[in-house]
Amino acid sequence: MKIHPLILALAGALAIGSTEAAAQTFQGGLRGAVRDAQGVIPGATITLVNEQTNLRREAVTNESGEFSFAALDPGAYTVRATMTGFKTFERKGVRIATQQFVTLDIPLEVGAIEETITVLARAPLIETSNASTGNVLDKDTLQALPSTGRNIFLISNTVPTVVRSGNGLSNRMQDQSDASLLSLGGGGVRANNYLLDGIPIIDLTNRPITNPSVEAVEDLKVQVHTYDAEMGRTGGGVFNTTARSGANTFQGSGFFQTRPGALVNQNFFLKLQGVPKADQYWRNGGGGFGGPLFKDKTFFWTAGEVYREAATRNGNLHVPTQAMRGGDFSGLTDAAGNRIIIYDPLTTRVDPVTGATTRQPFDGNVIPANRINPVGAKLLGYFPLPDAERDSGTANAARSALALPGGEQGTVKLAHHFNNAIAVSGLYLRQTTRSPLENYFRESPFAGPAYLIDRLTHVLTLNNTYVVNSTTVLTVRYGWNRFDDDRALPYDFDARTLGFNPSFANAIAVQKFPQLNLTGYSGTGFTGLNDTSYLSHALNGTVTKLVGSHSFKFGGDYGFLGVDAWTLDNPQERSALPAPLPRARIRSRRPAQAAIRSLICFSATLPTALFRSPRQSMPIRAMSAVTCRTTIA
Repeated sequence: MKIHPLILALAGALAIGSTEAAAQTFQGGLRGAVRDAQGVIPGATITLVNEQTNLRREAVTNESGEFSFAALDPGAYTVRATMTGFKTFERKGVRIATQQFVTLDIPLEVGAIEETITVLARAPLIETSNASTGNVLDKDTLQALPSTGRNIFLISNTVPTVVRSGNGLSNRMQDQSDASLLSLGGGGVRANNYLLDGIPIIDLTNRPITNPSVEAVEDLKVQVHTYDAEMGRTGGGVFNTTARSGANTFQGSGFFQTRPGALVNQNFFLKLQGVPKADQYWRNGGGGFGGPLFKDKTFFWTAGEVYREAATRNGNLHVPTQAMRGGDFSGLTDAAGNRIIIYDPLTTRVDPVTGATTRQPFDGNVIPANRINPVGAKLLGYFPLPDAERDSGTANAARSALALPGGEQGTVKLAHHFNNAIAVSGLYLRQTTRSPLENYFRESPFAGPAYLIDRLTHVLTLNNTYVVNSTTVLTVRYGWNRFDDDRALPYDFDARTLGFNPSFANAIAVQKFPQLNLTGYSGTGFTGLNDTSYLSHALNGTVTKLVGSHSFKFGGDYGFLGVDAWTLDNPQERSALPAPLPRARIRSRRPAQAAIRSLICFSATLPTALFRSPRQSMPIRAMSAVTCRTTIA
């Protein structure tokens, strides 16, 4: 047996490394034996024709009567067997799915080669050449099954032993976190691998960085148990996705989904509070189109999807009254209606004998105007006003907000066949999404504790298939991914307009509204801004060799996962009161009244460090490995 030198060199290179994972593939295969009534038939010619692209491959049965077609793109094929002295055998519509290896034994009958036996029965072929188990969801199934957010990975809950534990509302293309909380076959939650055209599309936290559009997908194989040696790098299952390719005929599809606001009821709690119903909607549209650039040679498929959403959120805020913002706490009570008295910290006295501390109350429970800090008063002015001029330590402002997320995704795939032996394909996917957090500060939205989740995804895959001879096939693929997962400010604000000392205000790294955490009251501002980019590179290859009645498959995989990120340090607040000066005091230390103490101290004093925001960079953290595996079938 002679093996091509290129194959030996590649196999040797792929054999370097550990044994923790394998070269993972989305392509399938077909193998079998040719027999007659007397036994196996060596030398029979087997022709395999792709019914969509008219591309063909040939193999000759070996001394054991065996043949094998490895690295087949998912699709429908026609199998034809010819041998002098026997009738021609033909079977159409042999479906090869993602990572499916079909065994088809061919019986030949004695007769003239011009005579043809066409098999019309569509009895299912049993997959006995692959140890991994799972279900294949083809494009027709994915389009037919109902799915609010058209998330192909969540449609997998139709497969036995697939269990979801995330938020059921998180089904959009940008819901990488919650939508990945899936368990396959009893495996760990978020312990699964996600492949697109044989390339992992996960970040360092094991989330899928994209949810490919249904219009861009040919097959999704949900591999619940991955016993096959070539499937690795996971403690759970594998979502193995094949992107759709063009064919010799132009094809297209389109869709539009809508949820009219007139058919959506008002939020239950907002209805109780008499808040008017806002315009709500869900609009999702897109499609796909593809065909030949050069017939029988070059094909393309492109797909796109866009969605827009408007959904209401409700919140109950606790905010200071208009009078309290001017220092008038005369209407301040606890939940039982008892008046809360506030005391002047400047009147603090310590009894030299007993050591007891006494203070005098503010006259009329009102802080004098000359004691109100102008910056603190200006900050409080950006809080929403209560529904009624009262404060009893509980929520006093019912608010609604309209969340307006959206996203776009586009894919393009090109495939070119130089001849029947060499083929290449490439896929590029780009996805952008925006998810603003609900903001109940309608009059001053820049002051609300809200942020914008801004995400951008790039996926690139390149595949090459080289049929060395009728028994040997080489595949090599490369992939690159980038996932920008950022927390951004939805509104601009210049903190220098608040009246801070110029030297302090000019030193603020990011000009934004300060984050105020007043005990018991609703807060303002947002911190935790970050700019995070998850990076990935993958290179893998396989060599498949048919020897006698056994098929040997050698493979290797190199993977790199990393993250490059910076984050804005959390602001800190420190009181400007001199060390010996006590804070304002109230009569009770119950939690609701502790909130009042916090507000009084803020009104009458000024924090000196509302911001501390140096840019903290985190270098790339990465995991990389070179691995190899061997499969014998």
